[in-house]
Amino acid sequence: MAPLPSNDPPARAVLGYLAVKADRQGRSAFPLVLSIAHDVGLNPEVVPRVLKRLVGYGLISKDGEGPQGQARWVLHMDKRHAEGSFESFCDRHRQRESAKKSRYRKSRSVHDDQSGTVHDGKSGTDSDVHDSESECPRSTVVLSTTLSRNVHDSESPQISQLDQSVDQSREHVGDSERPDVERLCTHLANRIEANGSKRPRITAKWRDAARLLLDRDGRTEEQVRAAIDWCQADEFWRANVMSMPKLRAKYDQLRLQAQRGGRQHVPYRNPTDQSVYDETLL
Repeated sequence: MAPLPSNDPPARAVLGYLAVKADRQGRSAFPLVLSIAHDVGLNPEVVPRVLKRLVGYGLISKDGEGPQGQARWVLHMDKRHAEGSFESFCDRHRQRESAKKSRYRKSRSVHDDQSGTVHDGKSGTDSDVHDSESECPRSTVVLSTTLSRNVHDSESPQISQLDQSVDQSREHVGDSERPDVERLCTHLANRIEANGSKRPRITAKWRDAARLLLDRDGRTEEQVRAAIDWCQADEFWRANVMSMPKLRAKYDQLRLQAQRGGRQHVPYRNPTDQSVYDETLL
């Protein structure tokens, strides 16, 4: 199918799922929303939004209703890659990696000339970073394999392959390039520091947990921010949630406790704008 934005892995996974369910003409795909959510590994509330994005990309459209009233989808087969385009993509990827390798060696050569250091021409770091020069991104291979299957039956696709497609999207877009991820990690670090604790270091695990909260769990940035404010204002939870991975692991417990009142008797107020957080956002 036509390429999707690299920062939308849920759309890639759902499109692959619909392709598996469709016939050879790309029609008669009418899985239930709950089936898509279960097999792909998404929150049921997220699936309708993902389908809407796929419609906006021009890759699918509604084609009536299924036997249980669910939407029947048709995949726009005219948007498929032309023959051989996947191989062309691999060639472009290899060229980019080769150019990166050349720039790296050139910069090392200049540095060595300036410092007078002699090397044997081999760099462990260089080989570690670029040892996959001749390989295409694995997530692309997984998705391409899924989309190329013309299967029309009731069996579910391999969930592990779809999960790899979602998780390995980080090879294309780093979490450090996600403004929403950075804002959430910084906000949690600020709140922990404001409680008198040593300011934690924002690591790759922090960014990974924040990304999964947004992309995999289907939480909005506003919901996660509200959860941070609530737990860091609670005497019990502030001592138990000291990192973004812990926040993700305890999110549902925080949400349920906030909805039934929790331990707090005085709503948290931001010292800057004095706005009261809304427990219904969690």
